[in-house]
Amino acid sequence: MVKNDPQQVVNFDSIVGDDLARTLLTNLNLMPSAWNVPEDEQRRILHRGLTIRAVNNLEDPNWPAYENHGVVTFSADAFVSGKLSRNQLRATLLHEVGHRVNPLPDMEAMIAELSKVGADQATKPANRDELYADDYARHCGANEPLKTALLQLMTIRESFRIQSTRDRKLRETEIIKI
Repeated sequence: MVKNDPQQVVNFDSIVGDDLARTLLTNLNLMPSAWNVPEDEQRRILHRGLTIRAVNNLEDPNWPAYENHGVVTFSADAFVSGKLSRNQLRATLLHEVGHRVNPLPDMEAMIAELSKVGADQATKPANRDELYADDYARHCGANEPLKTALLQLMTIRESFRIQSTRDRKLRETEIIKI
């Protein structure tokens, strides 16, 4: 169990950037201070200037969250739908945080990878940035919930049944075996 400095907890929860996100995360017991990440990881997250916000729904109601330029946006609809457990939602948030806290070491390689023309999304291997974000969620103790969240998303959302997600799920399974 991580013992948190009360001031650190207040600071860590400050990354929640709007009232809707604060209300939902409080009701789901998913405020950052409830993630049970070590204080050094809390400091890393705070140092990266991350903000978490909620919107009532994203374009796809089953898409749970995304990160863009230091803002993790999650779908209120997806989070309260009951399709993902609390631990799966925590793993999803940690994955999105991982995009900011555990970025690719070589951004040029990522840009080159993402700019390949003609790659069919259904057969495209997992982008390295997704794997690095997964690594961060695992580093924070969300191995099993991340794997089961990927499986659940593949079940409820057809567009998640792609090679990239299968690669990520397989990688989670293989790492857990080690």
